[in-house]
Amino acid sequence: MIFVFNFIIILIYMSLNIINNVLSEEDINYILSLQEVLKAKKSIDTKTSGSVYFSVNLTSSIKKTIFDNFGLSLDIVPMRWIKGDTMPHIDNGSKQFEKTHLLYLTDSQGEFLLENNSYPIIKNSAFVFHEGLRHETVYTGLEPRLLLGPMSEEGLAVGAATTISGPGGTSVYLRDVGSGMEYSYDQTIWQGVSLPISVQNISPLNGMFTLEFTTDITIYSDIFYFICISDNIQFGVKTLNNDGTRPQITINGAVNYLGLIQNGTNLNPGNSNINVFNLEVLSIGATTLASGAGWLCQSNFSRSFTDNYIINCYSDGEIAGQYSGGIVGSSAASNGGNLTIIGCSSSGVISGEQSGGIVGYNSGVNGGIVTIQSCWSTGIISATIDPNSGGCGGIVGPNSINTTVTNCYTTGAIVGNNAGGIVGANPGNTGVSAIPITISNCYSTGNITGANSGGICGSLNSNNTVQITNCYTVGNVVSNVASGIFAGAICGYNFGSALITNCYAVGTVTDTIGYIIAGSTDISLTSANVNILDCYSEAGSPGGSAGIWSDTHANTVLTDTPSGGYPSTWTTNGQNIQYNLFNMGYTPYSITNISGINLIRTSSSTITIGNSTNSAIKTTGPYYAFLEDYITPFQIDIDNATGAISTTSSTPVGTYTLYIYNTGSYNITTFTLTVTQSPTPTPTPTPTPSPSSFPVQRISLNQKSSFCGTRAVSATAVGIGAIRGKGSATRIFNNCKGNNSINFQLCQFRVLGYK
Repeated sequence: MIFVFNFIIILIYMSLNIINNVLSEEDINYILSLQEVLKAKKSIDTKTSGSVYFSVNLTSSIKKTIFDNFGLSLDIVPMRWIKGDTMPHIDNGSKQFEKTHLLYLTDSQGEFLLENNSYPIIKNSAFVFHEGLRHETVYTGLEPRLLLGPMSEEGLAVGAATTISGPGGTSVYLRDVGSGMEYSYDQTIWQGVSLPISVQNISPLNGMFTLEFTTDITIYSDIFYFICISDNIQFGVKTLNNDGTRPQITINGAVNYLGLIQNGTNLNPGNSNINVFNLEVLSIGATTLASGAGWLCQSNFSRSFTDNYIINCYSDGEIAGQYSGGIVGSSAASNGGNLTIIGCSSSGVISGEQSGGIVGYNSGVNGGIVTIQSCWSTGIISATIDPNSGGCGGIVGPNSINTTVTNCYTTGAIVGNNAGGIVGANPGNTGVSAIPITISNCYSTGNITGANSGGICGSLNSNNTVQITNCYTVGNVVSNVASGIFAGAICGYNFGSALITNCYAVGTVTDTIGYIIAGSTDISLTSANVNILDCYSEAGSPGGSAGIWSDTHANTVLTDTPSGGYPSTWTTNGQNIQYNLFNMGYTPYSITNISGINLIRTSSSTITIGNSTNSAIKTTGPYYAFLEDYITPFQIDIDNATGAISTTSSTPVGTYTLYIYNTGSYNITTFTLTVTQSPTPTPTPTPTPSPSSFPVQRISLNQKSSFCGTRAVSATAVGIGAIRGKGSATRIFNNCKGNNSINFQLCQFRVLGYK
C-alpha cells in the first residue's frame, strides 16, 4: 500500500515542472506597463473577486524567453488578473491540449495546490503540468495577482469555467467593461468570468433562466462561449433596444470561432427549451469560423433534445468553415432533436465546403426535426471549383434530412458547384423510410452559374428526395453543355427523387437547358423519380419573355398571390416586379417583437380625425409604404421616412386594416387603425369674477356721472363721471338694484366698490 502511494506521488511530481526566474526584471516591468495590463488592473480593482481576461503581443526578447523555457513559439499570449481564491478545477479549453503553462508576474499571499500538494505563489515562477490534474489556490486574500496564461501549448487560454446559475423565472445581466465581460444578478454587484461560461437553471420547472445583454459585447478569445448545462435557458430577451436595435456580440481578433452557444456535443446530448432571441453576432479582423461551427450556435445544437428556438438573430461573418452555418453549425437537432428557427438572417459569403447560410451540414439526421421559417441570407453562395464537391445552401447546408423550409429567400449569386439558393446538395433520404426535405414559399434572386446547381435546391443523387412547392427564381441560369456544366432555375442536376410544383422561373437560360432542372429542357415532366407539375419558365414556356417578371404568369403558378388580396403568401408594392413574402420579420412599430415563440407582425393605434400616429421605432434606413392605395378612398397617408400614419379632416370615422411594407428585416406589418370623431368642444363658461379682481371705487352720493341708468357702468366710468361732476351716485345705485341678485352684486362691485 505504501509503495502504491509513493508511486502516485512520483507520477504527480513528474507531471509538474516548476521554473523560477523565467523573465528578466526589465521584461516584467515592460509587461506591467502595457495599456492592456493597466486597463485590466483597473477593472479587477473594482471587483470583490473574479478574473479579467485579455491578451498581449510579445516582444522578440520575451518570445525567445517563452520558447527557451516552455518550448512554445508564440506571438500573442492570453493573460489574466485574478482576485481571490480559485475553486478546485481541471483546466479545459476550446481544443485538446497536453499541458497547462502559467507564469505568475506578481507575488501573492496564499498557495497554489496541485492534487493537494502545496506551492508558494512567487513572482516570476512558472508551473507546467499535464492536463487533467485538479488544482486550486487558497488563502490568496484580496490583492490581485497577474498571470501570463494559463494557456495550452498552442497559446490558447485554458482554465476553470465560470458557472452562471439561477432559478427559473429570474434573469442575470451581462455587460462589457472594456477588458472583458461581467455578470450581475442585481446590476449592482458585478463579477468577472472565466471561460468558457456554463449556464444552469437550478429550478427549470419555475420557468426560463434568462441572460440579458445590457451592453454590446466584444470577444477576443475562441473559448468565449456559453455552455448550456440544464433545460429552460434563454439568451436575449423578447424586446429590442429602445432604438430598435439588437444587442451585438462582436468577435474580434485572430480567432477560429466555434460559436457563441453550445447545447450538445458528439459525446454529450444537449438540453431542451433553450431559446435564443434578438442577438447579432458580428465578425471583424482575422476571425474565422471553425469547421462545423455556427456564428451563433455551435455544432450539434439541440442534439437529442426538443423545443429549442432561435428567433430574430443575425450574423455577418464569412461562413468559411467546412460544414458550418451562418446561425447554427452542423448536425443541428440530430439524434431525435427538435429545433425551430424563425426570422434569422446572415450576410456573410457562404464559402465553406458543404455549408449553409442559416444552418450547416447534416441537419435533422437520425430522427431529428428542423423547421426554418421566414429566414434569409444575402451572401454569395460559393465553394470549390471541384464539380464533385461544394454543395452549399443559401439557407440549409447539404446532406440535411427531415428539414422544412418555409417563407425564406436568398439574394446572393449561386456560383458554387452543386449548390442551391435555398437548400444545398443531397437533401432528404430515400431509404426504407423516405424522408424528403420540403421547401415551400421561397425564392432566390441571384444568378445561377455553378455546375450542377439550382436556384432553390442543389444537386441530388440517387439516395435523395426533395419536394419544392410555390417557389420562384429570377436569376439567370448559365449552363455550358460543351464543358459539361449544367445549372437549373429551380433544382440542380438530378439523379434522385423530386416533386416540383407551382414554381416560376424568370431569368434567361443559356444553351436552352435548365429551365426548371439542371440538364433538362422540360417545363413539365412525369417520370418514376421526377415530377414537374404546374410550373412556368419565362425562358422556356410559350408566351414567356426571358428575364422579365410577369404578374400574370406568376399568378398562374404561384398560390396565394396578391391578386387575391391580403393577407397572402406573396405581396408586391408595384406592377410586374418580383413578389415579396408576406410573412417576414417583425413589426417596426413596437419594441416588443416576440410573443411566446412567434414574431409580432401586427400593430394598432387609435387617433382622431386629422391626426397622425406615432412614428415607427426605426426611422433611419427603412422606407415605409402602403401596399394599397388608402389616400384616394380614405385620405390616409404614410410618412415614407418615419412610418407615421396620417389622416385628414375628410377621413371617414372607422377602423381600417392597413398593410405597410418597409425595407429592412420587417417586410410587412398588418396595422389596425381606428379613426374617431373629434369630440365637440365644450363651451368655456364665463368665469365669475372674484371680488378682488375689480378695482374698488368708492363715491359719495353727491358725486355725479353721465354713465347711469341704461348700461353697465365700470369703475373707470364712475371715476370719470365723478371727476367731471355729472350724474349722480343715487341713479347708478338704482340701476344696479334693477338687475337680478347676481348682477346687482356684480354691479355693486364694479360701480360702488361695495365689499
